[in-house]
Amino acid sequence: MTISSKLVDINGLEFAVSEDTDTVDVGGFSDAIQTVGAETAKFSGGSTMQANSGKRIGMTQLKINTAAEIPLQPRDVFIESLSGNWTGFVGQETAGSSSTSPGPSNSVVFDFESIDTQTLQSTTNGVFGGAGNGITLLYEISDDDISYVSLGSVTNTDGAAPTVTNYGSRTWRYVRVTHTATSGVPGNTATTGLLEIVTQPPVNNVTVKVRSSVTVDTADGTVLISDQLMTENSQLVFDTDLILTGEPTGEFVTVEIVSQTGNQIPVTLSEITSIKEV
Repeated sequence: MTISSKLVDINGLEFAVSEDTDTVDVGGFSDAIQTVGAETAKFSGGSTMQANSGKRIGMTQLKINTAAEIPLQPRDVFIESLSGNWTGFVGQETAGSSSTSPGPSNSVVFDFESIDTQTLQSTTNGVFGGAGNGITLLYEISDDDISYVSLGSVTNTDGAAPTVTNYGSRTWRYVRVTHTATSGVPGNTATTGLLEIVTQPPVNNVTVKVRSSVTVDTADGTVLISDQLMTENSQLVFDTDLILTGEPTGEFVTVEIVSQTGNQIPVTLSEITSIKEV
């Protein structure tokens, strides 16, 4: 198959011109890749997209797609310390607190085992057990379990729905929750609960490139499309220039994930319009 020439239209766009006997393959694709590494594309029929020895592949259109992000597993969390009336832990992230003894001595400290930067969110249960009662919980974070920074307080009253509080992107290892105040009818016994602490990366993106690789599924060879920063459910379209694989040694068309930040984001190539050039 021979690409006989390239034409440039009035707008400066380039088009490949092939002989009548040439076959244009429309709909090439790659399987999805979601971790740092490389994946070689296929022709629309399913065979590996590789130029024959002594030939090159010309592409007049190529799309890079990302799918929905895949959340990372939550960070491991353990109870570092427990004091006062915190009781009823389930799965190390759920607790109850009596309204009878507020103060610094009534706290629970969660250890997330490593210092990291993530979005922090808590769910605080409503108050139960006494009409008119209210309980205030103070949330704090620390790197060393010694010096703490306040995130703010959450106050719930009897029968209230759980309060979801997002503290934004923070850097921490320890989270301390302290029952600091109680209001309501004296003598009533009421409890509130820390239902869960949720952590997620504050930024989710992926850096990708396309290569004319020497080896299948390998990030080597010539870079055809340089680093592109993408987020989930997005698409980049390259259809203005003729993109050629490397020198005619039977190279592959390969998508590479260079790096990722936050959750995994699957990447694929699609709708690759290609011509094999002699």
